[in-house]
Amino acid sequence: ELNFADAISLSCWMKCEELGSERFIISHGSWQQRYKLSITPEGRIRWTVKTSTGVADLDGSAPIELNRYYHVTVLFTGFSMELYMDGILDTFKAFSGAIQTSTKPITIGRMDDVETQYALRGSVDEVKIWNVEIPGAQIEQLKNQWQTAIKPILNEPEIRIYPNPAEGEIFIGFADHIHVENVTLFASDGTELTGFQVRKQASGFRVEIPSGRSGIYILRMILKDGKVIARKIIIRQN
Repeated sequence: ELNFADAISLSCWMKCEELGSERFIISHGSWQQRYKLSITPEGRIRWTVKTSTGVADLDGSAPIELNRYYHVTVLFTGFSMELYMDGILDTFKAFSGAIQTSTKPITIGRMDDVETQYALRGSVDEVKIWNVEIPGAQIEQLKNQWQTAIKPILNEPEIRIYPNPAEGEIFIGFADHIHVENVTLFASDGTELTGFQVRKQASGFRVEIPSGRSGIYILRMILKDGKVIARKIIIRQN
């Protein structure tokens, strides 16, 4: 499903702490197979796409500053390559063809799942990929569309979550008597999971997860006093 051919839009927040060799931000088979977003040794953002007509690079108009976050969006529309910095069009060029496929996984912060020489020295966040050309109005707003962070609380009660990873059900136990008002599960993309069951027990409760819901989730518990506890859980199901 990741090897779509007609168009691609890709965005992320990125920060580079050290230049040197080329630094990879996001890659799917790199320039040899499909596409990459990287930073040149001179500090320019580089968007590279391989299509049925060849390989093309699109470089940013100026070097980036180290230790500063930028929101980067790149597009291949089927007839052009475009690079946006913080929601504003920076550079573009004409280029066409069908995007070639890759046998490699998508990687963040490195060239591929084997090569480590060109790893990013920095941070990447909020990676998004579309199989279409997204409009300019959407690109302009992407830097404002953060997933809601779940902040931990101070002096939170001692809890035990087991097993974790779990297969179908997970147990939450409290060292003290705690009254939980609400339990919610969020997927890694921020969407709320529905269809699970919460069953109270003497010293906690049991969460039953529907089949076919493997993945990483955030378990959020709202206590009677309004405090919020959040924990990461992993569900593995055949």
